[in-house]
Amino acid sequence: MVGVNAYSEQGKWAQKLAAYITSEENQTLRFERRGQGPSNIRASASEEIAAAPAIKAILAQSEFSSLQSIAGSYWTPTQNFGELMAAGNPDGRSLQDILDEMVKGITSLY
Repeated sequence: MVGVNAYSEQGKWAQKLAAYITSEENQTLRFERRGQGPSNIRASASEEIAAAPAIKAILAQSEFSSLQSIAGSYWTPTQNFGELMAAGNPDGRSLQDILDEMVKGITSLY
């Protein structure tokens, strides 16, 4: 799966690149050369890919999985945390307090 920025100045080219990268042919090649599972549905239907041990393990575990979504409440708290850490925590706050604040911000929508 490849995301394309809707505000890109080269949006049409970005969409063409995304379509090329995620094509059945390229995703099959990705599996053959790197052993990585394809995101393309037609490529993932291949018997060879379905028989790969890593792919079989992922599929067997999928019944225990749940969709994770990184909502808008994730980015600002983690950015604040990163900036504070990059600055060396100038106020000398407790790391646990800083982490608790970040988690509170991230989970605020839940």
